[in-house]
Amino acid sequence: MTNPVTYSSPVTYTAKDGIATITMDDGKVNALSNDMLDALNGAFDKAQAAGEVVILTGRTGMFCAGFDLSIMMQGPEKVLALMGKGGTFSRRILTFPTPVICAVSGHAMAMAALVLLSCDYCIGIEGEIKTGMNEVAIGMTMPQAGVEIARARLALPYYRRVINNAEILDPAAAMAAGFLHEVVAAEDLLTTAQAAAKQMRKLDMTAFAATKMKSVQPLLDKLKRANTLDKQANIFKGT
Repeated sequence: MTNPVTYSSPVTYTAKDGIATITMDDGKVNALSNDMLDALNGAFDKAQAAGEVVILTGRTGMFCAGFDLSIMMQGPEKVLALMGKGGTFSRRILTFPTPVICAVSGHAMAMAALVLLSCDYCIGIEGEIKTGMNEVAIGMTMPQAGVEIARARLALPYYRRVINNAEILDPAAAMAAGFLHEVVAAEDLLTTAQAAAKQMRKLDMTAFAATKMKSVQPLLDKLKRANTLDKQANIFKGT
């Protein structure tokens, strides 16, 4: 067992028996700032180097509120840079060579919802928990990369409701839509995630990584084109 490592930003990493638990907790809404994303990537670097299955989670009641809005209001250059870093993180999860299990400890909004769709298995909690993409509701056009991930991973009846109508879902609807694979009581979240991780540790990781790449390659091809379009667009003016 490795000793817990605390990063300068609010991300902690612990590992035991080939399973890494990466936890976001800034005491607030776990916004995806540059510092948060850098710390997450640092934790994933460590897990990848050790060949560990990953459990990604957040603070109780709040998984992540999406991109840091204080940065998103600082002009196109900083917006595109943060979106690019977030998109790179999402693609990293999509292609991560070991399973990534998301223990969704609370609300998951906007970019955080796309993180859920990028993971291999997502476990949510019961209660008044919100999941969704609220970009349109706050005056942003959904980036093309987000559209492509949603199209690939959401159940068709929910696809336009989520991205066009900014519909926010409760846990049952989030599971029906494809954001979550199961919902448990909050007190059972981490034990359920650990049980899933232990089961996935039994997989042949070479076969897992190769099969995962085959399954996501069509999406990666679409994301490559989407990234070009997003760099040319103004998401605050509907283009």
